[in-house]
Amino acid sequence: MNRLFTTPGTDLIDFERLFSTSRNDIFQNVLNSVRERNELSPEEIANIERIGRQNNTTAVFPTSITLTSGEELKSLYGSPFPDEVFHLKTVHTCDYCLEFFTSKDTLKLHLRRCIRMPPGAEIYKKGDISIFEVHGKRQKPFCHNLCLMARLFLESKTVFHDTEHFMFYVLTIATDEGNKFVGYFSREMYYPPGFSMMCLMVLPIYQGKGYGRLLIELSYAMAKTQGLTLGPETPLSEDGKRAHEQFWIWALCDFLKNRESTTAGCSIEEIAKNTGIKSDDLMEIMKKLKWIRLPVSKNLNKLKYEIDEKFVADTLKAEKDRIKRGRSCFDVNCFTWEPKKITPQMNGFDLHLKTDDQCETEAGSSTAARDADDEAVPKKTTRRNVQTIEKREVMPRKCKQPVKKIN
Repeated sequence: MNRLFTTPGTDLIDFERLFSTSRNDIFQNVLNSVRERNELSPEEIANIERIGRQNNTTAVFPTSITLTSGEELKSLYGSPFPDEVFHLKTVHTCDYCLEFFTSKDTLKLHLRRCIRMPPGAEIYKKGDISIFEVHGKRQKPFCHNLCLMARLFLESKTVFHDTEHFMFYVLTIATDEGNKFVGYFSREMYYPPGFSMMCLMVLPIYQGKGYGRLLIELSYAMAKTQGLTLGPETPLSEDGKRAHEQFWIWALCDFLKNRESTTAGCSIEEIAKNTGIKSDDLMEIMKKLKWIRLPVSKNLNKLKYEIDEKFVADTLKAEKDRIKRGRSCFDVNCFTWEPKKITPQMNGFDLHLKTDDQCETEAGSSTAARDADDEAVPKKTTRRNVQTIEKREVMPRKCKQPVKKIN
């Protein structure tokens, strides 16, 4: 036994002396080892910034994120993460609630109390796929972390520190541990929305499985439910534009196939109303397919359409083959969503619009009720009726006897 930390005259260890002499050194060594393992060194940070200057791009921080399951995703464009995790080699992320942590141990402690699902209402459920509607004002921390994560993989993504004006539709996959985050799209909260979606992102490990297409179909199903024809916010990324064009082509072919005649009595407005796709997008995709023949005269109302029947049949067959390969597809029977007309009020963004007739009826009823109450309740008077006050006998006051002074 080392006699240096024992009590004199005994073999008992003096723990107070032991910890007082080596506690600071041990703590500092542990802290240095954790920083060396998790944080980027000043030399590594300078090297990343130098590479960014050479490529005329911004430095990518953080360099990667690590999910709960252990997958490490490399950052493509960086994101303004909080200072405590900004210069870490990898940010440990809970892919259930999207909270960020500095180490794997703190993430494990968090999983003991994590709700393991997005904080919103489930509006779509088919098999192990669920889509939740998350309110940007009520669940601001979750939506803010969602925007920070999306910025890692989207170059044109604007980080919304103020998420109160948007709804977020989060797609998850159900596992034995919980609902894992897959992707999302955002949408304007106020009615009527200007776009079918504002931003679309699917994690790289889940791309190529039909989840982006599923979110796009959901956005247009919402537009049809509201009786609107919308399109995505532009400019679109290359992947987003390709995914939207594939859906537009399929929706157009599916509509034409279900009609009795694909040439007679078919208008762009009719297609837009039944698909929810904006007329400009339909014209663009039909022009790309060379289905529109421009008129010789200057009258644009005499456009002629030449539908390729073989292309329509091949497109629908390819869609069936895609579903057979296990790609995710949208099922309208699993979609439960009621549109809400929300106004941008100062003290609550969840106030619903009312029709003019309802407002006039409520205003008239409230005025009549207020007048009836005023007639039923007597008005208060500030002056007393002196005649109704009973006279009382006035008792003489007792005077104090003078105190005699003693000489």
